[in-house]
Amino acid sequence: MDKAYIDKTLAASQREMVEIFSKCTTTDEIRHHIEHSAIQPELKSWLLSCNPEMLETAASLVTKWGSTDSADGVGQ
Repeated sequence: MDKAYIDKTLAASQREMVEIFSKCTTTDEIRHHIEHSAIQPELKSWLLSCNPEMLETAASLVTKWGSTDSADGVGQ
């Protein structure tokens, strides 16, 4: 069986995105951290274009149900 392809840059961006959502609650806070992050430019641009309610909902879901642990498959 072939080894799975893992885009390490995308994985790092995903981890950072989940960490931001786990620590921030308001749209302003989330956008500020995204703007100053090392998230891939395409993903960063998409996140910053999202409607505020979507960002806050994502943060709420990550806070309630999410994990930033790579053992749980985050960023893999």
